[in-house]
Amino acid sequence: MPAQQIAARFKGDDYQSRFFWYLAIQLLLPDSNIKSVSIEYDASPHVDDVAVFFKPPVSSDWGEYHEADFYQVKYHVNHDKSYSADAMIDPGFINSKESSMLQRFYKAYINQRTHFSNFTLNLVSNWSWQGEDVLARSITDQFKLPDLFFHSSEKSELGKIRKKWIDHLNVDEATFVDFCQKLRFCLNYFNNPWLNQALSDRLQNAGLIPLDPHTLNNPYDDLARKLIVHQHLDFDKDSLFKLFKSEGLVRGDPTVRTVRTIGIRSFTRFAENLEVETDSCISLDDRFEGRFPKDGETWNNIGILVRDYFVSQLTELGQQVNKLILDCHVSLSFLAGYLATSRSQVFPVGPRPLQAIFIPQRNTTALSDSPWKISIQSITLGAPNLAVAVSVSNQIDKHVVNFLHENQNDIGTLLILENASGTGSTSVRDADHAWALASSLIQEVRKYQAHGHRTLLFICAPNFLTFYIGQLSRPLGKITLFEYDLDIQDHGTYFESFSIPLPKVVEK
Repeated sequence: MPAQQIAARFKGDDYQSRFFWYLAIQLLLPDSNIKSVSIEYDASPHVDDVAVFFKPPVSSDWGEYHEADFYQVKYHVNHDKSYSADAMIDPGFINSKESSMLQRFYKAYINQRTHFSNFTLNLVSNWSWQGEDVLARSITDQFKLPDLFFHSSEKSELGKIRKKWIDHLNVDEATFVDFCQKLRFCLNYFNNPWLNQALSDRLQNAGLIPLDPHTLNNPYDDLARKLIVHQHLDFDKDSLFKLFKSEGLVRGDPTVRTVRTIGIRSFTRFAENLEVETDSCISLDDRFEGRFPKDGETWNNIGILVRDYFVSQLTELGQQVNKLILDCHVSLSFLAGYLATSRSQVFPVGPRPLQAIFIPQRNTTALSDSPWKISIQSITLGAPNLAVAVSVSNQIDKHVVNFLHENQNDIGTLLILENASGTGSTSVRDADHAWALASSLIQEVRKYQAHGHRTLLFICAPNFLTFYIGQLSRPLGKITLFEYDLDIQDHGTYFESFSIPLPKVVEK
């Protein structure tokens, strides 16, 4: 076998083993809701690379409950192909003469439904969806098929795909719906560097020796291969810890939360276990499809849910330090800060996987130099309202200008604020820098506001900074927030989320 083929096989095996460890390590974390984890789980043919089994839910659980999750892990060295609705029913796509990817997942479904009622079948791959694929544009942030896939007419684009899949499987519609509701398409989920960093962080939290980025050797890759060779495939908490102890991989005790932790989730990606990571959380991901509220949901009603959640936490928020995980939309991060106020002891964390807590000194001494590059652009002569474009993670002023000219005739001035130290994912140095940016932003916006008129906010910044902007924003009065549409079909478009203050009652 050529060396390149051998290398590709090894890379695929390593990717699968690291994904297995990434899931299995959760057994050792405090408050884990996982009962056991298996690698090469033969009882689930075709979706057998990793299986995770859960404990029964407890009263503090948020979101939907699964008895088991089954994973098929596909790693590809080359990126010459991508997934699509048609690829899922093409045996040739997976180099098979007998069955397609969808048929293989259906066989796993038939096998597992005799054992479990609530389970998922997950395709995990470093390949992406085809950009122009209709189904790709519809997959939710929870990796699910959208509600429209099941309810749209057969003449619609999604309806045609649904009929094609039903005919391909040759099943009745009720069975097809139950099967497809259990599918999860975790595509472009982890690249190798991200997986390595996320795994290393989880190993540290579990009291295990992390990966060494400066060496080629990875003891966890070799250990996974040995487990498969010796058919040692199933682990609960005790047996997994015993294994790591015997292999000399235990460094200390698992990290125990020393700070009360709360969380907001509207995106599932990398936040699947927020319930385990927090003392209390609110899960809103089931109220969204992609970046948009589901049919029947509104941004205002979702905002009211967050407000009610913070009201329920008021006692704890005032009595002790709380760490806040923000796996959510920009607007919800802003709202969290607005609701917390600067008198509470709530501090956001940075991005995954490190999630460092950002506690600023809140130094009120005037800055000698503004942390912002500031410019002004006229939009509509004589219009009363102000728009603000905040560029920290990426520059957004051109996108905002285009949006305002095409969609808003009530904006007189656009205030453009760009991080003076540059834009990028690491452009906010620390908590003090975040606080300085937020504090200065409020002062600059107030200079250009017209009394009694609303301000439109377009923010591209880390959620921890957006939280602090929201926390200091009450002097700005009426605010309307906007989200950037990252979906393929409307790339480059903004949409309004909610206005602050929120309405007092839920919209009907």
